[in-house]
Amino acid sequence: MKMKCEGILDGAFSECFFLSLFPLEISCVNFSNKKFSHNFINQTIIPNKHPPILYNPITNHEEDGKEIGYKVDKFKLEGVPRLYGWMMENFSRVRIPLDDSEISKGVDYFYVDMNAVIHSATHGNIFPILMMEDQQRMRRIVAALLNTFNLVKPKKMMYIGVDGVCPSAKINQQRTRRFRLYKSSNSDNEYYKVEDGKMKYKVNKLKIGAYDNVSFNPSYISPGTQFMSMMDSEIRNWIALQNYEGTWNDCYIVYNGTDVPGEGEHKIYDTIRKMLELDPDVRNSTHLVYGLDADLVMLSLITKLPKMYILREEYSYTPHILSKEKPDPYYSKKTGLLHIHGKDFIDLKSNNYEVLSMNLLRKTMYSRCMSISGSVKNDLNRFLFIPNAKNRLTDDFSLLSFMAGRNDFLPHLPSVELCNSSFNDLINMYYKMLPKLRGFLTLNYKINMSRLQLLMKELCKKEFDYFKMKSVSEKISDYSDPKKYAKYYYENKCDIDFNNKKAIRKMCYKYHYAPLVSDLAKISGTTIKFYKGEPITPLEHLLAITPPNNSQLLPPVYRSLSGPDGSLCQYFPEDFEICQDGKDNEWEHVVKLPFLDTKHLCQVARSVNDELKYNNLYK
Repeated sequence: MKMKCEGILDGAFSECFFLSLFPLEISCVNFSNKKFSHNFINQTIIPNKHPPILYNPITNHEEDGKEIGYKVDKFKLEGVPRLYGWMMENFSRVRIPLDDSEISKGVDYFYVDMNAVIHSATHGNIFPILMMEDQQRMRRIVAALLNTFNLVKPKKMMYIGVDGVCPSAKINQQRTRRFRLYKSSNSDNEYYKVEDGKMKYKVNKLKIGAYDNVSFNPSYISPGTQFMSMMDSEIRNWIALQNYEGTWNDCYIVYNGTDVPGEGEHKIYDTIRKMLELDPDVRNSTHLVYGLDADLVMLSLITKLPKMYILREEYSYTPHILSKEKPDPYYSKKTGLLHIHGKDFIDLKSNNYEVLSMNLLRKTMYSRCMSISGSVKNDLNRFLFIPNAKNRLTDDFSLLSFMAGRNDFLPHLPSVELCNSSFNDLINMYYKMLPKLRGFLTLNYKINMSRLQLLMKELCKKEFDYFKMKSVSEKISDYSDPKKYAKYYYENKCDIDFNNKKAIRKMCYKYHYAPLVSDLAKISGTTIKFYKGEPITPLEHLLAITPPNNSQLLPPVYRSLSGPDGSLCQYFPEDFEICQDGKDNEWEHVVKLPFLDTKHLCQVARSVNDELKYNNLYK
C-alpha cells in the first residue's frame, strides 16, 4: 500500500441547531492499493522506508537543581460536562481493563484525538501550571505519542488528528471559555518555584511577582498561534525521524495538523467513513480511538462498526486531584522529560488504561430499552425487533443527549440536565413512549420531527416542576403560573420581548439559553434551509476567540482590532455578565458575550492584511 499527499482542502461548514449529530464531511484521506484509492489532503503521511529527513532534536534546557516555575491559574480542559460520568454510572460494565480486552492483542487502526494529548502534555489539565520552556512541552507531546503507539501496537495505520478551525457555532462556545478565564485571571495569582532538596524536588510558595517566566495557558493551544505552528513542524519531523529509525514497522502514520479545518475527533470519524465507502472490508477491522472527550463515545456509536473501541485512562485516574493534594514535579535525566507530578500521564502503563466496547454499549442500551418498553413483540413495537434496532436506538440516544448538553455547539434544554435525574427521566420516557411513537426518532441521519414533537409534548408536562425547583436556587417568587416563568425566562435570560411576536418570528438561534420544551413542542411544519460556507483562516479564528489579555497571540496588525477603539471592539468587551444560573461550578456558568458575526470579522481582518491566505497561514 502506498500513500501520498495532494491538493488543498475546500471545506464547508454550516451553523444549525443539530449541527454536531453527524459530523461534517471533510475530504482528507489518500489510500492507493488494489482495492481503492482515496485522498488524504493536506496531511503528512509517513510510509514505511521513508527517506531520512533532517531533524533537529529538541534539547532540554532544564538541569538538575535549576529552578522551575509554577503559576496557579484556573485552567480546565473541558469536554462534554458530566456525560462520561453519567454513562459510567449507568453502563459501567462496558469498561474493560486494557490488559483483559481484545485490544491487548493489537488493533488494525488506531486514531488519536490530539486535543487530549496536547493539553495533558503542556499543562497537565491541572493547577498549579508548571512553567516550562516550549522545547520541553514538545518533548512531552512526542513522548506521549510514542507511549500510546507502543501501548497499542497498531498493525495498519495510526491516525493523528489535531484541532483545526471549527464552525461558527463552536467559535462562540470557545469564546465563552476563554473570556471566562480572562475574567477569573484578573485576580491575584500564586507563584511557586521548585528547588532541588536533599532527596527530591520540593515546592515553595513565592511572593506575588517574585517569579517571572515564560507564560503559557491553554489559549496557546489554538489554530493560528506560533506555538501550534511550531508543534505541527516538530511532530512532522519527529514522525519522519522515527520512521527512518524503524519505529513504525509496517504501520502507516497519518498526521492531520491545524492547517486542515475541523476538530480532531470529527476529522477522525470523517476518515473512517471515507475508508468504509472505499473498502467495505475495513468494517471488519479493529478500530481504537484515544481521547478524553465524551463526544468520542457518541461519534463511535453512530459509526456502527462491530469492533470499535475507545481507549481512556482508568476511570479512577484523577491527576487534577493528585496534583492539588501533593504537587511533586521532578526531572528525569534518563528520559530528558519534566514530570508534572508523581502519576504523570507519560508514566502510565497498560494497567492504567481501560477500553470501552461500543458493541457492548449498544447491547446494554438495547437491553435496558426492552426491559422498559416491553420485550414481547406486538403490532406497536415490532420495529424494536428489526436487525438494526440497536443501531437505530443509539442514534436516537445521541440526539436526546443534545438536550442535556452533550453538544458543544448548543445550550442544553433548561429542564434537562446531567447533574440530576432529569436526563434519566428523559431516556426512560423515550423508552416508554417508543410503542406509541411506532418508530425511531432518526433514520439515516435525518430526524423524524413529528415523533420528536410527540416526545417534547410529553416532556413539557414535567417542565413546570423544574420551574418550581429553580425558584429556590434563583430566589424568584411567583411561579404559580408556567406562563409567568416563561415570560421571566425569555426576557431575563434571552433578552427577548415575550409579547413581541414579530421579534420571535425573526429569531435565528443566537441566544445563550435553549428554548423551553413547552415552546419546542408547539413547532410543526418548519422547513430549515442551510447554506454551506468556507472555513475562515486559522488567524481569523484566533482573532475571534482571543480575549484582550491574550492579544500577544495575534499578529501585530490584528491586535488593535479587538481593543477598546478597534473596529471589532463590540465583540470583545472587557466587562460582561456571567450568570451563575443556580450552578456551583464555574464551567456551568453562562457567559453572556456578544455573538460573533464571522463574516464581519473576516472583512475587517482582511482589510488590514489581505495576504493571510491558506498558503501563508502564520504570517
